[in-house]
Amino acid sequence: MKANEMKPKLRVVLGATCYVDAEATMHLSIQLARLVGAEIHGVLVNDGTVFSAARASSTRTVTFSGETSVNVTVEAISSAFRSDARMFEQRLKIRADKATLNSGFSTQDGKLFPALEHLSKPGDYAVLGFRRAIYDGDCLFVALGENENFDNHLKLAVQLSTRLAKPIIISASPSFHGAIKGWFSQTITPLPAMVSYTGTSGLLSQLETLSPVAVLMATGQHYRAPLAQIIDAARCPVIVPT
Repeated sequence: MKANEMKPKLRVVLGATCYVDAEATMHLSIQLARLVGAEIHGVLVNDGTVFSAARASSTRTVTFSGETSVNVTVEAISSAFRSDARMFEQRLKIRADKATLNSGFSTQDGKLFPALEHLSKPGDYAVLGFRRAIYDGDCLFVALGENENFDNHLKLAVQLSTRLAKPIIISASPSFHGAIKGWFSQTITPLPAMVSYTGTSGLLSQLETLSPVAVLMATGQHYRAPLAQIIDAARCPVIVPT
């Protein structure tokens, strides 16, 4: 095979709108990249909504101690974004080098979800950065939904749960529960907890009652999951096979 005909290297694309969210998800992204044999690419998305808010005279910022400030300007936000970008790029390269992974970084204007969709190629994994309020989580949640092509997703889930030292909870259509149990019966891995997928609202309710360390959205391309709602309900990073 000629060099220019080589298959493109798969990537784990870690996206966030601030460094805090990116930093909180780097460990998971590094582990994922090592498991699937991928490069890791960070992207900091410059959400124009923040700049629009800065132009409003009523905009205030609130610090972690509860203090408010009126000095919110476009220049200040632009400076903070550049600082976040430098930190994101530097820290990602340090951690990737330590894990012997190739890494890259870029910035992009727009919204987080479309940006990740644009950058990711078939076979890549998009990771939506999110800083959990609780330091640790209680499970790896796998949303299979009505996706019957679950073999590779279950293999990855088992590997990830081992790396993260967290049990698995699978949400899948009841019609696939038997096949999933059969899959696990062929492995040395015990059958994880399973819940019935009954649609988007049911999935969101399931996530709201848990505290997952991460969510693997493997529902398939026929179902475009409402990722913003998924993150709000799960309150943790979300992995999306593209």
